Amino acid sequence: MKCVYYTLVGTSPLAVQNSLVWFLKRSADVEIEEVQFICSRDDPATNTRGTRTLIPEIIEGIKEQLKALNLGHRIRFGAEKIIEIEEADLPQSSEIIGKHLLTNPEQARIILDCTAGRKTMTGAALIAGLYIKNKFKRDIVFVYYWLLTYNQEFLRKKAIELGDDQAEMKIFDANKIEDALERIGS
Repeated sequence: MKCVYYTLVGTSPLAVQNSLVWFLKRSADVEIEEVQFICSRDDPATNTRGTRTLIPEIIEGIKEQLKALNLGHRIRFGAEKIIEIEEADLPQSSEIIGKHLLTNPEQARIILDCTAGRKTMTGAALIAGLYIKNKFKRDIVFVYYWLLTYNQEFLRKKAIELGDDQAEMKIFDANKIEDALERIGS
């Protein structure tokens, strides 16, 4: 299955790398056609740098890990799309992400990796993904990678250095979130 993979870029390049690598390790039937990075913009008012500058390091780290696993053929890097959001503006960030999701072909599976995003990025990606799924009937899948035990040593390891008892990938269709929300009032 061919997919478009959106990954949130927070302040930890290794988290972005590990999540994508772990996803490919666990999803044998998936070929990622395109990777799109959702980053925060520079904010001159607070003198805060955005996360766009981390992307070259992220790509190199992913390539290195995938080469070690013989999985480099399952993803294409090239003219990556970079989506910048105003991190402090949840409504605007949701709109920006949603508009980008709609640029994909209707039949495309859209994977939203919420692992490394900061709070607003993650919230905006979830809101936009659920809206696009419901309003436009698109195939949206949410994923996140996490360590099974919080451990400083594990935080510094690459995905290829972690065992199945140390980390895992959660993959779920947007319908699961929708079903859970429907049960709130019952």
